[in-house]
Amino acid sequence: MKVVQFSSTGKPENVIESVEVANLANPAENEVLIDVLACPINPADILTIEGGYGVKPDLPARLGAECVGKIKKVGHSVKGFKEGDIVLPLDRENWVQQKLVTEDNLILLPKNIDSNQLSMLKVNPATAYLMLKKYVNLKKGDWIIQDAANSGVGQCIIRLAKMAWRLFPR
Repeated sequence: MKVVQFSSTGKPENVIESVEVANLANPAENEVLIDVLACPINPADILTIEGGYGVKPDLPARLGAECVGKIKKVGHSVKGFKEGDIVLPLDRENWVQQKLVTEDNLILLPKNIDSNQLSMLKVNPATAYLMLKKYVNLKKGDWIIQDAANSGVGQCIIRLAKMAWRLFPR
């Protein structure tokens, strides 16, 4: 099985390596084994590789803030998931071919949506949602003013604001 990692910080093209590691064993009782279908490159991944992210990992470090996967095997006490389910892992180190994830660290996703799109669901949409729901107390008739509207988070804020507009028209 292949994983992506880096042993020193620097330009991604100079420090990232694809490493062959042992295949994963069967999942523990509360885990699932997933095949990773897609794992995007998040700006936080690049900043981590370059040494500019707020948290510096112990090296060598694996990468990948986001991914989407398909369940290959299920631990015997797992109740909420089954083989073939499409899932979003909530942990990191997702630039891998396979990974073991505990049942409580997964979100079940629909099967009929492009897995490339689903792989980007964890960071930007969640950040936009939290910005609109946790950091401000918006009410009917309020306005949203934003900059960085071309960023991934900015685009998600626009979409969420449009949805709210339809729910609460002026």
